[in-house]
Amino acid sequence: EINIYNPHAGNMQHLTAAQGLNNKSTWYYSFLEDAQGRKWIGSLGHGIDILDEKKGTLQHISRDEGLNNNSINQLFPDAKGRVWVGTGSGMNLIDSSKGTIKSWNSGSILDILEDRKGRIWVANNGVLVFNEKENLFKTIKRNQPPMGNNANGILEEESGEIWVSSDLGLSVIDSAEKTFKTIDNDLVKNAFCQEIIRDSRGLIWVGTYGNGIYMLDLDAGLITQFSVKEGLSDRVVYTVIEKEGKIYVGTGKGISVIAPIKHNAI
Repeated sequence: EINIYNPHAGNMQHLTAAQGLNNKSTWYYSFLEDAQGRKWIGSLGHGIDILDEKKGTLQHISRDEGLNNNSINQLFPDAKGRVWVGTGSGMNLIDSSKGTIKSWNSGSILDILEDRKGRIWVANNGVLVFNEKENLFKTIKRNQPPMGNNANGILEEESGEIWVSSDLGLSVIDSAEKTFKTIDNDLVKNAFCQEIIRDSRGLIWVGTYGNGIYMLDLDAGLITQFSVKEGLSDRVVYTVIEKEGKIYVGTGKGISVIAPIKHNAI
């Protein structure tokens, strides 16, 4: 079952097998609402459900339709309206307008990003840049101590820098792909960092496995940690999204909502 929370009405909508949802999985790792208002739901082991509530239809996509793996880690929409899918085996590209699926076996992929230049960045056991025209992956080499065993999240900053969250903290790649540096800060260093987003005010939010969530204000050079002591429902954070200026944090013990009010110096 999937729950959809409406912050305006303060209620929950439930998606179950009664609405056609694939009920073979109890784990759902990725969600997406496309430009047509369709809800894409990625599951662990059973592919993707695409729910069109306006038409009352549900489409299921799995290995039978061309995916390279049924375990879905990430769903990402690009500027052309296509959906990039990160799975346990690699990457897929779904073009609904053409009815096509392309696949690349490049190892388990946890995050996908299209930058302002149209490049596709991939987080797996490192960081890759995919050249779609040449059909090639380029590995971004690290010139500092290891960032960790896995890259978990990727974010493009306004400066063009690429921020990477990993199991050993945060790293930054410059826009020319020439330097790869680790953020040397006692709060985030060696923290198991997972999802990373930038909100409408330019603040960077980093969810962690065990350290709650960090808020980075790059302009002010400040960082704030939110954990159980500050009211977060759990220290383990799986998802982070912004809606109408509020930060909704999906944790191991439910949803917390943050309205940031304070900073601590980096």
